[in-house]
Amino acid sequence: MAYSVIALLAVIIHVIINFDFFHRRGERMFPAARDYRLFLFSVIIYHVIDALWGVFHAQRWSLLLYSDTVLYFAAMALSVLLWARFVLHYLG
Repeated sequence: MAYSVIALLAVIIHVIINFDFFHRRGERMFPAARDYRLFLFSVIIYHVIDALWGVFHAQRWSLLLYSDTVLYFAAMALSVLLWARFVLHYLG
């Protein structure tokens, strides 16, 4: 369970660091703000899935653990894809 706490702590820190960006959703802070926001949400999803992995492992739920592992790698790939999309749009 300590594994899940670390992942949830990462979500809290992530939200605190980017609070201004999440709070000002109507303003255009920089050219690719929408893409950056999508990337930030994908990172939050990644951390939540990682926290769920710790819970499923502690409970020894094998089927849920396997499906969570698949989602974990899908979320990782999505975050890399959205980061690349943000960088391409930001650089023009």
